[in-house]
Amino acid sequence: MSSYFIYVLGDPRTGAVFYVGCTKRTTARFAAHRNQCSPVSKRLSERITEIQQAGFQPVMAVVEQTEDKTREAHWIEHFKVIYALENVHYRKVKVLPLGRPTHCIHGHEFTTENTMTSKTGHRNCRECNRLKLAKYYAEHTEECKETMKEYAKKNPDKIAAIARRYQLKHAEEIREYQRKRYAESRAA
Repeated sequence: MSSYFIYVLGDPRTGAVFYVGCTKRTTARFAAHRNQCSPVSKRLSERITEIQQAGFQPVMAVVEQTEDKTREAHWIEHFKVIYALENVHYRKVKVLPLGRPTHCIHGHEFTTENTMTSKTGHRNCRECNRLKLAKYYAEHTEECKETMKEYAKKNPDKIAAIARRYQLKHAEEIREYQRKRYAESRAA
């Protein structure tokens, strides 16, 4: 597993921390902040410009090396008590005492049913993923249907296996639906 570096940006004039971030490549990330190649927020960009116009450069310090990317939220919580941070999402994240967020940035709780874990150990919100996929499907319906048809033609065995698993899982619901349809046809 690769390591993440949780870092802070500080103002060399006052020693105040004004941003907490997470990266795998500290040198490149610091250069991007210094050159404002990837501005995270307007306020952060303005803060860095203000420091540079005063003849200084922001200071970057690594506070933790970890395999758990979500530790960034712990450090945001830690520093926001002391400093006015320029982080965009830090007000939305609720954190357990151990430092793992209890909710995603959109406010959905990380429960057993609502949490997916990636191969790298990063937790993802199922509800956010469902909403993202629904939005994508709504915008690209025809492309998605074509792709599904092509997949079904190339993989008939996999489609049959999926259908069989669905039938086994929902057998009672399917029987009830069939009974209902049969009763309706007899009544007509």
